[in-house]
Amino acid sequence: DCGPPAGPDDPLPLEFVMGTNRCDVWEVEYKDGVQSGPEVSVQVYGHLADLYAVATHPTDPDVFASAAEADRVFLWNAADRNLIRTSPTGVVGRSIAFSAEPVPSSAKYFPGWSPTSMKNQPVSAGHHIAVGGKFGSIAVIDGVTLQPLAMLKDVQSAVDDVKFCGGPRQMLAAGSHDLVVDVYDVDRGYVHLSRCQGHQATITHLDWSLPLYSPNGAGGADKPQRLLQTNCASYEILHWDPVTGRQVLVNQRDTQWESFTCVLGFSVMGGWPDG
Repeated sequence: DCGPPAGPDDPLPLEFVMGTNRCDVWEVEYKDGVQSGPEVSVQVYGHLADLYAVATHPTDPDVFASAAEADRVFLWNAADRNLIRTSPTGVVGRSIAFSAEPVPSSAKYFPGWSPTSMKNQPVSAGHHIAVGGKFGSIAVIDGVTLQPLAMLKDVQSAVDDVKFCGGPRQMLAAGSHDLVVDVYDVDRGYVHLSRCQGHQATITHLDWSLPLYSPNGAGGADKPQRLLQTNCASYEILHWDPVTGRQVLVNQRDTQWESFTCVLGFSVMGGWPDG
């Protein structure tokens, strides 16, 4: 499509916009006439399928990532309203999350990975992005370059929520249609730590607690532990020890959470009508 001429005797403008089969909007402009060739720019980038997953960067308010039900991740700059880069992940995206803290580089656990900053400067640690797949599996990629780092295949069905916790022991939790939450040790190359089993329906939401110091906790009073809070489609609220995978039956009404995206819980009482 192109705009109308300025007047009845003026020629048609030497520019037009078009939509592509990849849901992008392009502008083609002949600034110096048709003999010089066009300048082509992308005005709007689009996803190729339904968009379910968006994650904000934990420290940079201008950066966020998105994944639709296609095999690509998009990294965006909100301040410039521009696409930074995009890359295939190997999974059809259903959920996405940035690591809460930078992950240290390791030749043992992440061979060939050299993290960089957004300004392309080498750094000793970098953020990861986890993408939960519609048909199972979790892809882990670099948070700047989108370089593939790991593919976790313990889950066999849709992964509706993924979340990292911060230090001192970084972990990744993934809730799926397998009715379980799988937990991975990030700093050890995403080794599988535990599987939390007990929900009666699909896991819909999960959150990490802040570090807890308890004399009855794993490792004693000097070592902090965390808890997981999960919701499922049958409106259950369960709590877990992520290291052992065991359900925690103690009341958690006073627990402080690193995030609170669960739609059920003590903090959101009154948000639902009686019955």
